[in-house]
Amino acid sequence: MKKHILLLPLLILLLTGCQTTRQNYIALIDNSKSVSQETWDKYVGLVTNTILQNMGRFDSFTLLFIDECSMTKSERVYFLNLADIDFSLKGDGMNNAKDSMAVRLRDTIKANINRVYQILKQKREERANCGNYTDIVNAISEASKLLNREENYKSTWDMIRNSFNGTENYNYKNSVILLSDMVNEDKGGLMNFRRIADYSDEQILTKISQLEKSNKFPNLTDCKIFVYGATSTLNFGAKANLQIENTKFFWSNYFKKCGADLVAYSYDTEREIAAHISSERHY
Repeated sequence: MKKHILLLPLLILLLTGCQTTRQNYIALIDNSKSVSQETWDKYVGLVTNTILQNMGRFDSFTLLFIDECSMTKSERVYFLNLADIDFSLKGDGMNNAKDSMAVRLRDTIKANINRVYQILKQKREERANCGNYTDIVNAISEASKLLNREENYKSTWDMIRNSFNGTENYNYKNSVILLSDMVNEDKGGLMNFRRIADYSDEQILTKISQLEKSNKFPNLTDCKIFVYGATSTLNFGAKANLQIENTKFFWSNYFKKCGADLVAYSYDTEREIAAHISSERHY
């Protein structure tokens, strides 16, 4: 009897040990008229070469636009969920099944990368009338609705049951990647960052309090945030650096209040984004 009791923890460990963390990536790309073609191409290149190219077997990816219509015409510009695709074939042998599935996974991602260029070009043309403002606050609020907190177990016994049924235990982690200069401009003028260089820290915190009263703080708990492209408004002159510093101060406090982890914030964070995705990838 004692031997059975001692073996029970080991059995539980073996049955629950196969656990996968699936990644849910949400990218927000600046679609405002102020974004040059060169910058737009960099944004699209990061989406295809850094995010899509490095996705793992069960990961998902959604892309939204940041523009004047971030809230009124929010839409999934592009969506891919690799967990919905079966990469196995009946003819796969025991020895090469895993390698064959990996090849099909990469082929599927490559095909989707080729589609993304045309999809983004078409969608940008369709939303040409939405490019007068850069409503980042509402874009993030819309993105928060797409966070995935699913897990297929609630307890150790759920995990044991899954294992007995041949089902892999999994949960999801969320990452939001913003491709923008992060200079917010909304039609209503509540958050216009063109004047933020003249604000003191106290004034910026007051703005954040105003957002809080307006219910503009989505729940981003445990969400990883990456910002690529952070810079100043064009031709901002001597106050460019101050605009950048104050804008970063705003977003750092904003994401903290949302419960998120701001991992990287700069003009070029491609390495940090690539490292994060690669470290979380599972085949």
